[in-house]
Amino acid sequence: MTRKLLTTLTIVTIFAGATAVIAKQHPDSGGDRDRHRSHEGMRPDFSGDPERMVEMMGRHLDLDETQSQTISNILLAAKPEGDSLRERSRANHEALRALDVNDANYNAALQDLSAESGQLEAERTLLRGRVRGEIHAVLTAEQQQKMTDRIGRKGSYRRHQGGDELSN
Repeated sequence: MTRKLLTTLTIVTIFAGATAVIAKQHPDSGGDRDRHRSHEGMRPDFSGDPERMVEMMGRHLDLDETQSQTISNILLAAKPEGDSLRERSRANHEALRALDVNDANYNAALQDLSAESGQLEAERTLLRGRVRGEIHAVLTAEQQQKMTDRIGRKGSYRRHQGGDELSN
């Protein structure tokens, strides 16, 4: 019995270790940190690290110094709005979770918070579209195509994994 248990635990440990090693070596993965980042260093609402996003875009799109600086300025300008949207979305989500289903005003409160959630998502979509358009205007035709292809591949991966498609 003990020998069987020890053998089983050894096999499980080996497979777990091998899985971690393979995941870190995956070519599209920069390791644990990169694997869980969307939009190459920034969250979809542009509240992440603009410098990291510019660095990764520079690697993938071969940006020149002027392009890097211009894109950095675009992202830095969008960051406060993205941070605000993220915080407002978090507060909305917490308010939704705090609703008491036994409250007499539950349905009205749910309706209001749901409408607010939709408005926040609309604002986030507009911000993403505006920033993407501004960045697109800075890129050459070849870089624009590379960016479009990369976003398409990421969107395809996320759809396959059950996630949402990245905004286009």
